[in-house]
Amino acid sequence: MASLAHRSCKADKEIISRSLEGTWNENLLFLLGQSLKSYDFILMQIKECDIAIQDFLKEYQSVIDIFDDSMLSRCKRKKSSRSKNAPKFDVEQYAYSLWGVNVFNIPELKDSAVMQLIGKLGHDFTEKFETVDNFCSWCNLVPNNKISGGKILSSRLSKRKNPVGQIFRIAASPLARDKGEMGNYYRRMKAKSVGLQANVATAHKIARIFFTIIKKKVEYDPQKVGVDEKKLIKIKMDRLEKALDKLNRKYSEAS
Repeated sequence: MASLAHRSCKADKEIISRSLEGTWNENLLFLLGQSLKSYDFILMQIKECDIAIQDFLKEYQSVIDIFDDSMLSRCKRKKSSRSKNAPKFDVEQYAYSLWGVNVFNIPELKDSAVMQLIGKLGHDFTEKFETVDNFCSWCNLVPNNKISGGKILSSRLSKRKNPVGQIFRIAASPLARDKGEMGNYYRRMKAKSVGLQANVATAHKIARIFFTIIKKKVEYDPQKVGVDEKKLIKIKMDRLEKALDKLNRKYSEAS
């Protein structure tokens, strides 16, 4: 048992081996056996679900008649794009065959989210919306501005729930810890407002990117997402230096 320890364990095998010695209660061993059987049964059910989903995707491809084996060789795959609980079949390739671009390159869009988007949107959803703004509005990721006399009285989100919008909002949550451009964008939005508004704003950006790259058949380019962190720091430094110069001039005039 000690030899099965994870390589990150700091204790040596002798300590681990001694810690495994003890009195094993028959009742606890029975419960452990029951739990293991339940775990194996659930794994079997997940495998059956994966097979059913894969069969549905194959049937869907045959109905819309857009699948081409040569498309898969053009798929620019993202490194380590598969999540921990990803299905056994390759969702990335199926998504590419439906939309013509690799949406997995968008940060935090993983197997579960992409499978849900395939089921909710289909292959031709970009033809049903005139603009990306219409799509984001349908996803309920834009503020419901109430204007009176040219002034915005309220800009809260509508209480209407949209499952596609929820998918993008769930995908946006982990970006608070992301070190890339999307993570920088999330943190800038959070600094301006609060976490909930930052989540919606980032989900809105993901939805816009998702719609645009599929509509225009272009791959995701992180350089177009926003300003690099170093450039942001340089902009802040320049702004602070200008403010300091202004204060120095006022101080000189006052003295």
